[in-house]
Amino acid sequence: MKEDLEGEVGRLAAFIGAPLPAAKLASLTERVSLGSMAERKVITVRKCVVGDWQEHLTAQDWAAVDDMFQERLGDVPLVAGLRRFM
Repeated sequence: MKEDLEGEVGRLAAFIGAPLPAAKLASLTERVSLGSMAERKVITVRKCVVGDWQEHLTAQDWAAVDDMFQERLGDVPLVAGLRRFM
């Protein structure tokens, strides 16, 4: 994702069955970039190493993420395809 964030966001959107028009893809890519999220204090920027999350998140943490997802996005049809990964 570091090399081609927009391409990977597009592939992820297509994979979950929610392809995005070019303008929305560009906007979403900017919104989820590490720089943008760090500026908004959404995340603490880390190394972005595959699998690194396992050192920081417990099963209880993931349960909380699932609960938050359901609460905030549970009724949004566009993200319904993500449920199979929960």
